[in-house]
Amino acid sequence: MQTGIRGNPGSPPPLLDAARAPQTDNWIVLDTNVLLDLWLFCNPSTAWVAEALQEGSLQWLATEAMLEELKWVADRAFPARYVRNPSFLAAPARIVPASAPCLELRCRDASDQMFVDLAKAAQAPLWTRDRDLLALRRRAAHMGVLIETPEQARLRLHPTPDVGR
Repeated sequence: MQTGIRGNPGSPPPLLDAARAPQTDNWIVLDTNVLLDLWLFCNPSTAWVAEALQEGSLQWLATEAMLEELKWVADRAFPARYVRNPSFLAAPARIVPASAPCLELRCRDASDQMFVDLAKAAQAPLWTRDRDLLALRRRAAHMGVLIETPEQARLRLHPTPDVGR
């Protein structure tokens, strides 16, 4: 099932079993800060993410709880200088069931745990700007979970050739 920025309300989905999680190279988990960069703040350093989502070279994975958090944040009043980017709505999330808690990798902020859990279960990179999530980077890497900023992801996915060599 796919949906735009707002998920379909309903009963909570079953847990995602990491052993049965589908594997794909273009799936990513985006935390709310990165989504706001794309949808509201139109951060130029994340424009490439919006383009990749819209063309389908990246697929955004989300749970209903993640979409509910995004809706709650997006419904806040923001200064007039921030204009919502309606084209971002064209890049739907792939809604997946909530994943089992990752007991070995706990985030200081319990509200951010769902992003770690989904990244681990789906074996998808987690792109974030959240300090609590970024603090887990080293431990997560030992568990096969990649946590990085969108800028780090861009360098990893699209390395620039050395100039002057």
